[in-house]
Amino acid sequence: WLAVIERLGIDGITDLLNDPDKREAYAEANKKYVESVAKSKELEQEYEKNLAESLALIDKLQKERGLSDETIDAAVELVMRIANEALVGKFTSETIDMALKAVNHDADMANAEMEGETRGKNARIEEKLRKPVQGDGTPHLSGSHNAPTRKNTRASIFDIADEAR
Repeated sequence: WLAVIERLGIDGITDLLNDPDKREAYAEANKKYVESVAKSKELEQEYEKNLAESLALIDKLQKERGLSDETIDAAVELVMRIANEALVGKFTSETIDMALKAVNHDADMANAEMEGETRGKNARIEEKLRKPVQGDGTPHLSGSHNAPTRKNTRASIFDIADEAR
């Protein structure tokens, strides 16, 4: 105001305020100001009312889900940060990524569930197809495939000597 008075003087200011050509513009500007103040008070009252309801909801969720104070505070702080970013029109890549994850959450969960089920089925099939490994590769002496061969002919002295080796 001091700068305006130094520039225009008191008489200049009163002349501007009493100018009949500008009275309508001044009245319109004052009307906008009064409406703005009223709207601001209305928003402030609505904010106070909604904040009380929101705090009750947050308290209820915390008790139902067994969340710590730090966890609830971090969640509320995140929501407030996102709201402030939206109010000033500044969006970060972190906020956009978070929103995309929230939007795609149900589809991503269904897809992950289906992939897990498929992997489980494939593992079960591979297990069934895998032949069990038995022994170290040498035949069992008492196995059914190791029956002694019998000769119909009588063994000579030389055959008996060969078997002894």
